[in-house]
Amino acid sequence: MTPTDNTDQNANPLFVDARGLKCPMPVIKLQQAIRQLKNGSEIASKTSRDTCQIIMACTDAGAPKDIESWCRVNRHTFLGCEPADDGYQCRIEVTL
Repeated sequence: MTPTDNTDQNANPLFVDARGLKCPMPVIKLQQAIRQLKNGSEIASKTSRDTCQIIMACTDAGAPKDIESWCRVNRHTFLGCEPADDGYQCRIEVTL
């Protein structure tokens, strides 16, 4: 795989919407999305790469820290959270 391929694939990350959900549901939604990727979902079958980026929208104030901790425990890369108009946008790089 060339670096260009990786850039193109990460340009279209998977979007997970956890807005309006309270702890622990944002982390559970993230875990469910990753499980679907690992189980050969349509997104995973379109690529041969080993990682996938996820953008997660959430409104729970504790979600950024929860997601960061969950990523550390599960050996995924937490790329950070930024404030958004309706809460936060968190980026995660998932190892498949």
